[in-house]
Amino acid sequence: MQGQGLGLSLVEAAKDYARSKRLRFVTLTTFKNVPWNAPFYSRIGFKADTRADLDQRLAAILNEEYTHGFAPGDRCAMIWPVT
Repeated sequence: MQGQGLGLSLVEAAKDYARSKRLRFVTLTTFKNVPWNAPFYSRIGFKADTRADLDQRLAAILNEEYTHGFAPGDRCAMIWPVT
């Protein structure tokens, strides 16, 4: 189904929900170097959170992903500030 806009529609629905609930951010974790992952989210306004002091919740999510077999450093946290 890639290329039909379904992923974009889902992300836009999440953004709309965040706006309606007056949340501050939408966050996610994804693969850094897969062309249809982090680059896709970057194109639609997400920024990779590369701070050494990553938000505790996101850091815990990434650590959990690594314990399930993902190679450390292959994943990243991304943030979209609600506008």
